Amino acid sequence: MLGINLSNITAFPIAVMENDPEDSQTIEYILTDLGCPEVIMLTKKEDAYDAAKSGNSKYFILDIHMGESRNQEGLDALEEIKSNDSSIFVAMLSGYNGNHKRMANKLRADHFQSKTDNRRKDIKNILYRMLDSLDNKIMSFKDQLLDDEDIVIPDPNIDKYSTLINDNDWFSKHYGKYIAISEGQILAIANDTQDLFKLIDKDKILKPKFISKIAREQDLIDFVGPFDIIENGD
Repeated sequence: MLGINLSNITAFPIAVMENDPEDSQTIEYILTDLGCPEVIMLTKKEDAYDAAKSGNSKYFILDIHMGESRNQEGLDALEEIKSNDSSIFVAMLSGYNGNHKRMANKLRADHFQSKTDNRRKDIKNILYRMLDSLDNKIMSFKDQLLDDEDIVIPDPNIDKYSTLINDNDWFSKHYGKYIAISEGQILAIANDTQDLFKLIDKDKILKPKFISKIAREQDLIDFVGPFDIIENGD
C-alpha cells in the first residue's frame, strides 16, 4: 500500500456524525491514519448545521439515524447543509439502503455509502468521492485509494497475529477479545474496541497498525499496512 497524506492536498477538517460510539471512534482513527489533518466529531444535526454555516468544515460524513429515538437527523442535516451551500461535500454512511438512499440522493447527497464489514474500505470509498470533488492535481492520490487494496505486501503485524492465533493456549485465553498490533508488537488487548483505543498510546496512533477481533476467522476492524504511513511529499 502507498502512503496517502490528505494534508498534502488541502488543510480541510472532515466532520463526522455517527450514532454508534464504537463505530464513531473507529471512523475517527481511520481518518487520522489516512492523513486527515483534523476530524470534527458531531453528536447531533445542530452540530452539523453550525459546522457548515461557520465554515469550520466543507466535508461531512453523516449517519442517518441518531440518538435513542433513531430520528433521521442525518437526512435533516444533509437537507439543511445543501440548502445553504450546495458546494459542501456531504456523504451518507449508513447500514440502511433502499428508500434511505433514494431520499439522500433526492436531497443532493454527494455519495451514499452502505456500511459493510470493512469500515476502512467504506471510508476509503467516501474519500475517493471526496477527492473527486477537488482539483485534478490530486489524481495520483485517487489512484492510490483505488489500487492499494490489490497490492499484497508482507506485513509484520499480520505475521505476529497469525503466530498468536496459532498458539492454542494464547488463543484460548484471548478468544473474542480485541487486539491492536504495531511494528510486530502487541499494543493492547481489550474486551471491546472502545477500551482498546483508550489503551493505545497517543504517540502510536499514526503508526502502521492492525486491529482485529481475536478469532480464527479474522474479523478485521482496521488495517494499516507497512507503507500506509503519513509522510510529506508522498
